[in-house]
Formats: sequence, structure tokens, C-alpha cells
Amino acid sequence: MLSIYMIIFSAGFLQGLSVVVLGFLIYLLNIINISRISRKRVIVSGSLFISSLFLSIFIISISIINVLSLVASYIRVLVYVFGLLLVVFGSLGFLSEIYSSKSLRYIRINPLNIVLRRLGGRGIYFSSVAIGFLGGLASLSCPCSLPLLPAIYSYIISSEMHSSIYVALLFSFSATLPSLLILSLLIYRKIFDLVYDYARIYMDVIKAVILLSLAVLGIIMIIVF
Repeated sequence: MLSIYMIIFSAGFLQGLSVVVLGFLIYLLNIINISRISRKRVIVSGSLFISSLFLSIFIISISIINVLSLVASYIRVLVYVFGLLLVVFGSLGFLSEIYSSKSLRYIRINPLNIVLRRLGGRGIYFSSVAIGFLGGLASLSCPCSLPLLPAIYSYIISSEMHSSIYVALLFSFSATLPSLLILSLLIYRKIFDLVYDYARIYMDVIKAVILLSLAVLGIIMIIVF
């Protein structure tokens, strides 16, 4: 039982470290930084973002879990297929960052980014909710959502897990945990400025590391599951 919970938690945490989720979080941090709002408003804004992100991931993940549960007999095949796709996606994304290849960057284009830019300037609180919800939606509508597969697989093969709600709740919590930890540190202005400047300067390196990690995860999915 404990190992199953750990697999689900780890899968969600990797989901929360995906390029998409961190990209939406950085977009929110950019709005906060430009606005130079008070610490109280930063806390409220961050709380709205985390709550919206959690709700979005929970709704979508429990829907995916229930749908894939209907084809439980094929779940191992799906894990292999999506693991392979994750290797391809992570590898191509990594190469696009290393060699600055514009021809490969199309694999990370997400139409929700257009919606994000239109909603980003409509008040800090509204923007926080919109960015959180779109962040969860975007992270589960692209190859970055593939860490969800090990969690679903663990749920299906375990007779001890009787409710998909538990899986979705744990997965959603662990997926929002990275953003929660980052925002908890950034309520202090000096730390905020330091991390924001560092992330802005080394964003290409950060994205390359994350994409390479996704490729490694895909290999693990193929070998282990």
C-alpha cells in the first residue's frame, strides 16, 4: 500500500515540475513582480492560484482515471506507448533547448497560452485564478501529463485501492506541491527578486533539465511497468 501511495505521489510531483505548470507559475510571478503588490496580496494571489490549479488537475485527472479504468486490461500497453511518447517528447524538447532549434519547438506549443495572455491583465486575483486553472488544464492536455499514467496503473492493479477519488486527490495535491513550495518562499521580496532573476536568466537551462527528466521518466515507465 505504501509503495503505491509513493508511486502516485511521485508521479504527481513530477507533474507539478512539468514545463507547462512552471511556465504558468512564472507568468503569474511576472505579473506579481510588475505590479509590486503587498505581501498580503501576494499571499492571497498565490493561494488563489494554488487552489485553482489543484481543482483543475483534480477534475481532469479523476475523469482520465475513470475513463482509463474502463480499459484496464490494456493499461500496461498504454503505459508502454505513453512512456515511449514521453521519451520522444522529452528528448526533442531537450534538443530544441540545447541547440536553440526553432523547428523542434512546435512540440511544446499549447493553444491555451493564447487564452492565458488575454486573461493575464484583468486584475491580480482574477488572473491568479485563471492562470491556475489554465495551468492545470494545459499540463494535462499535452505530453507533460504522462506522469499520470503510472498513478493510474498503480490504482488499477491494486485491489487495495477502492476509490479513484483517493488517487486523484493525492495526485492533485502532489502536483500542486512544487508550486506551493515555490510560492511559500517567494512571499519574501528579497528571495522573490533573487529567484525570479535567476529563473529568468537560466530559464533555458531549467527547461532543458526538466525535459531531459521527462525523457528519463519515460524510460523508467517502459522498463518498470
